[in-house]
Amino acid sequence: MAFSQQTASGTCQKLTSYRSDSTFYFSGNPVLWDSLTRLCGDSMEMQVKQQKIRSLKAFPNAFVAIKEDNLHYSQIQGDSMMQRFTIEQKLAQVQVFRKAQSVYFLRDADTLQSSNLVSSENMNIRFEDGKINSIAFYGDPKGVLYPIADLPAADAKLPRFVYDIQNKPTAETFIPPHTVLVPTLPYPSDAQRKAQQAKAPQSKKSNAKTGKK
Repeated sequence: MAFSQQTASGTCQKLTSYRSDSTFYFSGNPVLWDSLTRLCGDSMEMQVKQQKIRSLKAFPNAFVAIKEDNLHYSQIQGDSMMQRFTIEQKLAQVQVFRKAQSVYFLRDADTLQSSNLVSSENMNIRFEDGKINSIAFYGDPKGVLYPIADLPAADAKLPRFVYDIQNKPTAETFIPPHTVLVPTLPYPSDAQRKAQQAKAPQSKKSNAKTGKK
């Protein structure tokens, strides 16, 4: 099934919602798209407030892929993640818990200059305008920085990397694949109604007009 919420959209096999706390549960290969960012995990839990996504949990096997250009993708993966969104529905923060790994790119103005590959126990990533702005690493961080031209192809993508933007729901996704016809109710035409009235037996005159008691 496919779903859409303002700037975000996604797919899953099962969706359960509870009005009491505005929580949505996604299972069955759930994927959420926010502009050019792909979020996924075995299960997801979304909190909505005033019809806006405020937070999203992905667990386990959580993964984020962000398109930087046609060849490069920033990536974050871990056992579980908590994503938080701004009031404008842009990704603001990602907290990664246990077995955190990331591949992210550093820019000079609009040009990609280098790539940083880091692993640690936990991570806290902050975003600005859909791009990674800062990352904090916790618990035995290890990393290597490559100039963009020297980034090995084998290290450019994490093991669980997927970026299938062709499967991102669009406005056309929610258009029925065929024309829906509303059946016409069998109301009689004016001619049929007049014919039925002509065949109807004449009603007896009232006692007041006949003078009978």
